[in-house]
Amino acid sequence: MNAAKSSSLLTFPTSVFPKPLREYIEHGSSQNYPDDFVGAALLACLATAIGASHELEVNANWHEPTTLFIAIVGDAGVRKSSSLNYAMKAIRTRQKQQIQAHMLAIQQYDEQMRQAKANKDSCALPELPSGEQTIVEDATVEALIGLLAQNPRGLLNFRDELASWTRDLNRYRAGSDEQRWLSLWSAGSITYNRKTQAPLFVERPVVSVLGGLQPAVLSEVFGQGKSENGFSDRVLFAYPNPIARCVVKVSVPITIREAYASVFERLFALSHISDGDSEYAPHLIPLDHEARAAFEQWSEDYINRKINDPNTPAREKGVLSKLEAYLLRFALILHITAYVCKEEGSCEAISASSICRAMRLVEYFKSHYDKIAASSSPLPDTDKVINWIREKGGTVTKRDIYRAKVGGLDTQAKATAFILDHVGLGVLVAEEVPQKHGGPSQTVVHLLI
Repeated sequence: MNAAKSSSLLTFPTSVFPKPLREYIEHGSSQNYPDDFVGAALLACLATAIGASHELEVNANWHEPTTLFIAIVGDAGVRKSSSLNYAMKAIRTRQKQQIQAHMLAIQQYDEQMRQAKANKDSCALPELPSGEQTIVEDATVEALIGLLAQNPRGLLNFRDELASWTRDLNRYRAGSDEQRWLSLWSAGSITYNRKTQAPLFVERPVVSVLGGLQPAVLSEVFGQGKSENGFSDRVLFAYPNPIARCVVKVSVPITIREAYASVFERLFALSHISDGDSEYAPHLIPLDHEARAAFEQWSEDYINRKINDPNTPAREKGVLSKLEAYLLRFALILHITAYVCKEEGSCEAISASSICRAMRLVEYFKSHYDKIAASSSPLPDTDKVINWIREKGGTVTKRDIYRAKVGGLDTQAKATAFILDHVGLGVLVAEEVPQKHGGPSQTVVHLLI
């Protein structure tokens, strides 16, 4: 990574948060927890606490949920796990309370079942209670859908090592889980058909993702076709320069911890609305006049101008389009959090102040994306490679590709990786063809589009 890129890396803008959370992050620094890790993780926790209770309404056809996919990135030993645990303290407390309540409900169920059987009263058989929860770990997509049906407010999909999430995406059925996660990011309705039970349907699933990544596995997020289908564009990365480790000699004051916990208690207490068609419907919050003007100007200057520029790389265009949605999601989360902390006077509409604070978060995450893009191996120019194969009649060999060095595929390994990625995406078909005069077979590639 060059010096210019390093100097443009932004530190986490803790000032976007209300005072109790700013102070919590500041005291986390005394525990040797990087502000970037705690701040980014807090965003995902706040999104989870608000959940599906509120959405931002841009217009009748454009609603943004609180859903965030966040990865904190750093080498081993930089206190990623400790920082995550510090930020997640409040939602882990809620999870513990939910588990305790469920265990009590199960005990009552067992007692009622015992009495009903003793009295031979089949009409008095109780219904097995379904427990609420806030955090899921190591769940398949099918299990997650079932949990979302039981927890319509939403969930946090947490992985201490987030690489396990990306590795599991297509373990059972190539492509299907990844496509479901693309839909979950948009909070689009999702249905899971079961063989022996009624289908599961979640109308507006809200599930955020949080975890840590080591730099060495970043290619697993960007590779294997994930940049082409927009998966990696949906992940926000916090990748700060490392801070020096030191011995922790102080504790976080109880007043700071209680103020932090109080913010989450108030967020979890936010209610949803019910209508005739849905058991759980969100409150819709529009942009006020000034906020709308600020958002539209920013969208035109920061997003549209760059996307319309033919010199902007295709990969960056995908990231920019998702950052537009993220700006609105940040504004929603920050506004509601400020409201429960009495730093916003109303929750009837998103303010221009919340939009401006959200802009700072977008700039922060974009700078960390730029760091990753600059420090990782450049991805091939997919359009150039596909067009080149098309110009060659739609069929070429792997050797043809890397000898021509088309689209940055200047080695056999790069050409192999590209072919495997695009076979998985259904763009290419590859076959091993024996050579006429003996020798090793050749990989012949056929274009399907």
